[in-house]
Amino acid sequence: LIHELLLAQQFKIGNDPTLFVNTFGMGIWIAGVLWNRTCLNLARKGYRISVAPVGPNLETCLDVIQKLAHHYKRVILCGYPPFISSCISEGCRRGIDWSRYSLQLLMAAEGFSEEFREHLGARAGISNTFRDICNIYGTVELSTQATETPLTTLIRKIALAHPAFFRDLFPGADRLPTLAQFHPSVVWFEAIDGEVIATGHASIPLVRYRFYDRGGVIGYDSMVQIAQAHGIDLLEEARKLDFTDTLMQLPFVFVFERADQALSLMGLLIYPEFL
Repeated sequence: LIHELLLAQQFKIGNDPTLFVNTFGMGIWIAGVLWNRTCLNLARKGYRISVAPVGPNLETCLDVIQKLAHHYKRVILCGYPPFISSCISEGCRRGIDWSRYSLQLLMAAEGFSEEFREHLGARAGISNTFRDICNIYGTVELSTQATETPLTTLIRKIALAHPAFFRDLFPGADRLPTLAQFHPSVVWFEAIDGEVIATGHASIPLVRYRFYDRGGVIGYDSMVQIAQAHGIDLLEEARKLDFTDTLMQLPFVFVFERADQALSLMGLLIYPEFL
C-alpha cells in the first residue's frame, strides 16, 4: 500500500512504461526483495512497470540503463544514497545523459541533506527535486514505515532557512532530521522521552517497538499550526511549487540519530560526540 501510493501519488507513474532499477542487495537487505515484490505485484495490477534487480553492482546498473532505459518513458533508480550518487557520477563520466530518461530517485537506509538532494538533482538532470527524489524511513522489523513527500522536503528546506522554526519543529536535534509522513493504519508512531517507537505488523505483530531512534511525531494539523506561528503558509507554498496534487493529510515522523550509537573499546563506551 505505502509503495503503491508513493509511486502513483508522488511519482505519478500512471500508465507510463516504467523501468525500475533496483540496486538494493537481493537477499542481503530486506529492501531489495521487498521492492522486487512490490514491482511484480504492481505489474499484476496493471501498472506498466518492469523491474531490473541489478543489486549493488555499478557496472550492471549502468549497463542496464544504457541498453534498456530508452525503451521506457521513465526510469526509477532505487538504492542506498551513496551508491545512487556513485551511479549518477559514473554515468555522467561515461557520457550518459540522465535528463533523457525522466529519471526519478528512490533511496533508503540513510538520511541525507538538502544539499545532497540538490546536488543529485543537478547531476541527474532532475528539475523537480520535490517530486522526483524521495527518501524512505524503514527498518528490517517493519519494512517501509514512512516516506518523504514533496511536503516534507519543503518543510525541511524552510526549516533550514528559519532557525526558530527549526528549533520548534525539531526539539533536541543538532542536525537536519529525516522527515517523513506515515499511514497510521499501517504503522503507528509515538514519541517517548525523545525516542520514536512504533506499533505495526510484519511477520509478527510489534507493539511499541523500540528502534533506538531519537526523534519525534507531529500531527498534520499541528505541523500546519507550527508553521503558521512562524508566518509560514505551507499550503500556499505548495501551490507556488505546484505539488498540491500530492498532498496527504498524514502525520509526520522525524529521526535524527540513534540513541544507542556507541563503540565499546576495552570496556569503555565511546559515543560520537566524544570524537
